[in-house]
Amino acid sequence: MMKLSKLALLASLAMTAHAAVAIEACDRYQTSYERTLCTAKLFVDSDNELNAEYKKLRKFTKGKTGTALVQTQRDWIQYRTESCEANPSAADMDCGYRLTRERTEYLRTRARECAAGVCDAAAVTRPSW
Repeated sequence: MMKLSKLALLASLAMTAHAAVAIEACDRYQTSYERTLCTAKLFVDSDNELNAEYKKLRKFTKGKTGTALVQTQRDWIQYRTESCEANPSAADMDCGYRLTRERTEYLRTRARECAAGVCDAAAVTRPSW
């Protein structure tokens, strides 16, 4: 279990570095409009990746664990929305991108564990935020 914790920490650090580099790529734009378009694209791409990882993990979950994973994911979506919307008509794309990348890595790690035969239902359904 200690080995998995170290792997999760390393994955988290790598993901944080990747997210920082991606967001910095948007800093080259001069106007806030261009930067917003860039970060919105990053967000959409990361959301697509999140959905793919979620589907992979869902294949390993059945019964109560599957139901709990669906609810946990819905709770996370609500958390992301509440965390990244300054007001109902504006969303912080940097925030959405960062939180989505973090959740994607968490789901990816759980799916890898399940694929290796070490599928921990408590970890799969644990809020990761």
